[in-house]
Amino acid sequence: MNLNFVRCMLPEKVRRERWTTLLTYNLIRTEYRIGAIHLTLLVKAIKRGLVRVTMNDGSKYDIPSFEFCSVGNIAAYVLLKGDDGKLRPRHLALVCMVQIEEMAEA
Repeated sequence: MNLNFVRCMLPEKVRRERWTTLLTYNLIRTEYRIGAIHLTLLVKAIKRGLVRVTMNDGSKYDIPSFEFCSVGNIAAYVLLKGDDGKLRPRHLALVCMVQIEEMAEA
């Protein structure tokens, strides 16, 4: 958190900077915790079959099976077919995922 260096000299400004730093730190931790919930949901859903992931920008990605995906603590690394039919790697941040849908096999 780097609270050992403060840019301000006045006590009120030092308190304000410390408060802002702690608030930012807690907001980031909260976002990470929300992503961690998606981690377990995502892994369970992918193991069951085809999954469609919706991101916060509205884009949707279909993950056919667990062989096409590697899920870490903060992101999923997915191989997706491009327009040319070739597999392309894609990095999907867990905190940006807003919906995980299990799809019926086509």
